[in-house]
Amino acid sequence: MKTEKLSLDTRVANALVARITEERWPVHAQLGIPFRSENDNHMVDITVEYEDDFPFGGKLDETINRVFNLTPEEP
Repeated sequence: MKTEKLSLDTRVANALVARITEERWPVHAQLGIPFRSENDNHMVDITVEYEDDFPFGGKLDETINRVFNLTPEEP
């Protein structure tokens, strides 16, 4: 079991929690109290626990790309 503590943009954190619930990932997420960063971004601390073999990093990357509409450029 792995545990990670992250500070994420609130839009990403909310989308991540929605995906965890809707797609039934084997992940436990706990959101903290939202705050503004020194750059005036809306952030939240989040703690996630997941099994060692779950590709959480890749799923987080996908979620960030969806929220900010980032797509790889095609040649």
